Amino acid sequence: MTNPRTKIGIIGCGDVLDMYMSSSHAFPTIEVAALVDTDPVNLKARSEQFGIPGMSLDTLLGRDDIEFLINLTPPAAHAAISERAFAAGKHVYSEKPLGVTLEEAKRIVASAQRYGRKLAGAPDTLLGAAHRKCRQLLAEGAIGEIVSASAVFMTHGMEHWHPSPNNYFQPGGGPVFDIGPYYIAALVCMLGPIQSVSAISSTGFAQRTVSAQGRNHGQVIQVGTPTTYHALLDFRSGAKASLSMSWDVWHHGRGAPIEVYGTLGTLVVPDPNMFGGTPILRDRHGQETPFDTSQLLLGAPHWKVKDKYRLDKEVTLTNYRMAGAADLVDAVRMDREPFTSPTLVLHVLDAMESILVSARQQQPLMLSTADVALPRMPSEDDIARIVGN
Repeated sequence: MTNPRTKIGIIGCGDVLDMYMSSSHAFPTIEVAALVDTDPVNLKARSEQFGIPGMSLDTLLGRDDIEFLINLTPPAAHAAISERAFAAGKHVYSEKPLGVTLEEAKRIVASAQRYGRKLAGAPDTLLGAAHRKCRQLLAEGAIGEIVSASAVFMTHGMEHWHPSPNNYFQPGGGPVFDIGPYYIAALVCMLGPIQSVSAISSTGFAQRTVSAQGRNHGQVIQVGTPTTYHALLDFRSGAKASLSMSWDVWHHGRGAPIEVYGTLGTLVVPDPNMFGGTPILRDRHGQETPFDTSQLLLGAPHWKVKDKYRLDKEVTLTNYRMAGAADLVDAVRMDREPFTSPTLVLHVLDAMESILVSARQQQPLMLSTADVALPRMPSEDDIARIVGN
């Protein structure tokens, strides 16, 4: 007999909803059964777009047949929504960041524990095929002892493609809190916990003009937060890493988002904001060995979208954003900690917040979560079970 699909409700129907729904077909054990949004017009449109009932938050929280929720609301609303969900007996998968501050995020974790509910959070790209392969290669000693790493994300922001980019350029925004979770989580899952950071920051452009089509086209944004950060990360393992995140760069020559350097060679890590890609090993003599991960679970490109930086070009991405929610469902069923656990999420948020504070105070900072015990990473059997194979 086929087991019934687990019903999930999604709260928040903004742009990121499309990323989640695009991969829902890859997880046959779960079903998105309800949508909630504060904008009734948007809720109606999204309900019709995906053929999923729209309803109020109170109605969703009262549904006994829906035990799991995905919180896609704006970051400032994450705490209130998640805490209401726990009180209603729901398990929650939250988009990044878990809270707008580390202390708020800790309160959310405490709320889940108080009500005996499980909590998981983005990023879930660490479940992807490319990043599983990278961790396997490092564990096997493919580059010898890890010495250091470098991570780079540099673009000119999102005002040319995002229809509502204002909040990204205000306090609480910026590249570290927006894209940083993917890069920092990838580094932590490969190198271990971070014990201290030292950072500097700057603002390259005082104003941004929205060129993306939509209701905000032509709007001039007064930038209220630093848009370039350079940080040094000191890992408990002894490894060191540099992290550069900027929305002030038109072009750069760095091809690899992340590189890990060892005593025997280098590992080139694919985009941590996606699930797939081709890891590359370079030995001491420069010989390259690529590893195709497209045939592995959560590794096949499938999502066709316009390129954010060349809108006349279409790209096919490896995006399985529903994986974290499926991991949470499996964690409840198997009575285990989610791989995208609060322990990992809090540590990444601690690193992000510490980078901002270090840059502002112009001094190194120790992380309060430096002694964290990270969750184990998923095996191939775990991934097969999560995707329902």
